[in-house]
Amino acid sequence: MLLDHRELLNKIQSIVDYGVPTSGSEFASLAKILSSNQQLAMMADNDALSDMQMQWNALDKAIKVTCAYETEPLLGIQIVSRLSATRNCNTSIPIDASHVDLVKPRSKNDSAYIVLKHALNLQ
Repeated sequence: MLLDHRELLNKIQSIVDYGVPTSGSEFASLAKILSSNQQLAMMADNDALSDMQMQWNALDKAIKVTCAYETEPLLGIQIVSRLSATRNCNTSIPIDASHVDLVKPRSKNDSAYIVLKHALNLQ
């Protein structure tokens, strides 16, 4: 979205990504065979993802990017690898959850909540 709306870049100080497959997902490569979902196809398209990464890296921006990544597999599958989830991040933080539960904090003591709180300087 920010690549399409670059006028917003100077208004954003921080981004928090939870399990974002910046360099793709092996799960998406398998899932796109079974589904016509365009988002799955995009996550499996290494050329498109590489192009977006090059555009992002070329931007003149001062945005702090914090990335949280899952440490637990979902049904025995690591949906987004640590490497894919932490590419181009200023800070990366493991969360003991599956991809589905990564952004479902159960309390204010949950890692997913604490990551967001610290990234937004709400200590």
